[in-house]
Amino acid sequence: MALRPRVRRLISKHGNPIPRSLDGLIQHGDEAPLDKTGMGSEQVESIWRATRKLYRSGMSPAISLCLRRHGEIMLNRSIGYADPTTQRIMTPDTPVCLFSASKVVSAMLVHHLVEQGQLDLDDPVTRYLPAYGQNGKGRTTLRHLLTHQAGIPRPQEPVEADILYRPQEIIDILCAAKPSGFNTQAYHAITAGFILGAVVEAVTGESLNATLDRVIRQPMGMKYFTFGNTGAERAVDV
Repeated sequence: MALRPRVRRLISKHGNPIPRSLDGLIQHGDEAPLDKTGMGSEQVESIWRATRKLYRSGMSPAISLCLRRHGEIMLNRSIGYADPTTQRIMTPDTPVCLFSASKVVSAMLVHHLVEQGQLDLDDPVTRYLPAYGQNGKGRTTLRHLLTHQAGIPRPQEPVEADILYRPQEIIDILCAAKPSGFNTQAYHAITAGFILGAVVEAVTGESLNATLDRVIRQPMGMKYFTFGNTGAERAVDV
């Protein structure tokens, strides 16, 4: 007895139906001729098939992928919705939130200041942020924060999610916190970055976004690259 294949319309984690054909959700950006990248068409399409399969899992409302080889863009495509509510389609130029990957950006700015001789990774945090020394945290170094060994992997008291928009409150909470498991590896998902950002601001005398703009965004000609800011440009394709 042959079983009739089960036909269903997949619903993504975000409540959007995933159509059987994804063609209407795919946007292409500029891609270099394959002979410049040293890749064959089947190799590139194999990567893209895997991307489409990942999108069909329903975990993300959209995926944007830009890969370079030998300095040339070999794949520059997007799939899905930039705004699941309005079903606005994502393009390769649609800005996205990096979430925890922004810690890497903070780390780059810290290392830039080290190169400039303005910081030392083995300096105590209190050299730049005296209030951080509360409750036995006086020996915490910048290196401890960067390597997730500062003993403050999470706020000790429950906090509302919207506190992320009030960084000074988070910094005050972390400065007053008592460390747990100091020198022990524990992922500091939404904590260490705020303290490192405050250190950068204390050293440079400017906002973290101003330093990011001066050191990375403008020199690299990047249109979007900021910490936390959201604005009208995030809501439209450009």
